[in-house]
Amino acid sequence: MSNDFTGSSVQYFRRLEKAIAGLDHAIIDGLADLISSTSSVNGTIWLAGNGGSAATASHMAVDLSLGVKPSGKIRAISLADSAASITASGNDVSFDSVFSRQVAALTRPGDLLIVISASGNSKNLVDAVEVAREKGLRTAGILGFAGGALSSLVDYPVITKSEIGDYGVAEDLHLAVNHCIKEILSNES
Repeated sequence: MSNDFTGSSVQYFRRLEKAIAGLDHAIIDGLADLISSTSSVNGTIWLAGNGGSAATASHMAVDLSLGVKPSGKIRAISLADSAASITASGNDVSFDSVFSRQVAALTRPGDLLIVISASGNSKNLVDAVEVAREKGLRTAGILGFAGGALSSLVDYPVITKSEIGDYGVAEDLHLAVNHCIKEILSNES
């Protein structure tokens, strides 16, 4: 199979099925436990991602904070949601600092940073994880392809293995991981 990723719907869904079959369900369950344990000590779940992964970070923040029953049980915030913060850091410092500056200013020990990335190599997410670790936060990644640089930097990597460059499949799985975690946490007693 070439990395051109063009073709029929059958080809796309075969790639998606293959990636789904490769998921490690215990790792996903473990991330749900990490989110739950962070929340149980009044920690905040911070999420970050770029492009489609920014949309997933925003979606996941809403699902965790408003979709997990009872609503408000988990405090979750997407660092991708503040256009003012992102553009201020991007303009005044660099785009590489758009998340790390927020992590430095807003988080506290006991919080959890979850980065979402298909490639696992985004410099602004790597920098955010490094700042989070310096501040004593736990870190997790929902990562595609083979996990990239972030897979060895975060404390808890969830890798949704897909072919390098197959962004659609990676991003579909990241959203599915989010929905799975929301269901797991909603069913906790």
